[in-house]
Amino acid sequence: MREYIPVVNKLAEIKGDTRPFVCVKLRGHNWLVPLSSLNPHQSYFNLRLNKQIDYNTDDTKNAPKAMDLFGDILYTEITGYRSVAQYYIAIPIKHKYARKYRDKEGKHIAVDMSVGQKMRGRLLNYLATVREGKLTGFIGKYVREGRTIYEGYPIDCMRLQKALYKNYLKQRKVQRQKRDQAQQRTEEKQRKKELRQMSRQQTSGTSALLMSREQQIAALLSICKQRISNEIDRDQSQEQRQVRQVGQVRQVGADPSGSKAKRKTPRGK
Repeated sequence: MREYIPVVNKLAEIKGDTRPFVCVKLRGHNWLVPLSSLNPHQSYFNLRLNKQIDYNTDDTKNAPKAMDLFGDILYTEITGYRSVAQYYIAIPIKHKYARKYRDKEGKHIAVDMSVGQKMRGRLLNYLATVREGKLTGFIGKYVREGRTIYEGYPIDCMRLQKALYKNYLKQRKVQRQKRDQAQQRTEEKQRKKELRQMSRQQTSGTSALLMSREQQIAALLSICKQRISNEIDRDQSQEQRQVRQVGQVRQVGADPSGSKAKRKTPRGK
């Protein structure tokens, strides 16, 4: 992964321009962890190895660790080769000051994922302790014992980070403020939109309720009118029938009386 690629430091005055570093990304910042090599072909290999073993033992007892002792994480293929990760001199760095680490044949070398993850976790723990103004690992132990030489071992990496990322942190702060303001505006617009929608829904609901009542009243009036009209038609029909019946009765009663008046008396009676 990109987070665990060893690089060569271009800031030669810090550790020399041939020392490999492991680049670890922490919260968007690049940190270079220097690797110290223990080569069995060197005459003082055993002396240095024993010294680093002692450091590692004291680090383990006084965690968080200030260093780590690894095997051949750079794939030198040298039997017995060891690498030491020195967290106590890790430095913050911008990407433009680093380049990929390559071997003598020009092959790009990247550490194993498990090694990179371990370094990242150990570096995080170490920096958290440094932010509290404390010494840790073999350094803290030896300073407490009165060994003054180790007081200058850790570099003030927090001050370096602050200086290196000063403008960057300002920009991030401005960007964060703008983002928060934009989010507030968005939330305010959404809140106003929801209020308008609620108002429209209430208005439409009231209108729908009023229309329903009006429709009910209109339907009721229509029914009443229809019933009244039917009653009037029925009454008129009854009156007309009664008038016709009265007329017929009168007509029938007039005919019999007239025929009796005109009837002749039989002869001989």
